[in-house]
Amino acid sequence: MTVINLQSFEKKVFSQNGEDGVIEQIFALIGFTNCFYVEIGVEDGRECNTHYLREVYECHGIQLDRDYSNPELHLYQELITAENINQVFIKYQVPHEFDLLSIDVDGNDFYLWFSLEKIYQPRVVVVEYNSSHSPKEDKVVPYSTQRCWDGTNWLFVTLYAKSTDKMPR
Repeated sequence: MTVINLQSFEKKVFSQNGEDGVIEQIFALIGFTNCFYVEIGVEDGRECNTHYLREVYECHGIQLDRDYSNPELHLYQELITAENINQVFIKYQVPHEFDLLSIDVDGNDFYLWFSLEKIYQPRVVVVEYNSSHSPKEDKVVPYSTQRCWDGTNWLFVTLYAKSTDKMPR
């Protein structure tokens, strides 16, 4: 198994913390299939993980945010919860297999990822997590459908690239 230091590829163009370069490198290694993405938690869509893919690689998909909407960007105002994530994917005709899923909702990220039906198989997943905790610690914030960022340092970003036909969950 080859280990790649993805940190060395960090590049911030439209992303918050250099994810643009890391995501670009992952797709340089594995290639695109349908260039479809879903990003949950993008605010107005200017600073997010899929803006670079849309601009540079002409990828397409949907962006979802609880407070913002912009039909030109395929940004839809939706409060995504563990209870409705699969219905929202159906509503926007998300393909069962697609290239990138990014979840950054500042608190319920784990619950959204955990609740996604296994029929959805994104090849690369970006899920925000709290980097101030050790990877050996098992901590998840309590679930609330109304949770939003409260100014605390709960979260950071991690990447998972699909390496088998079935993703572990």
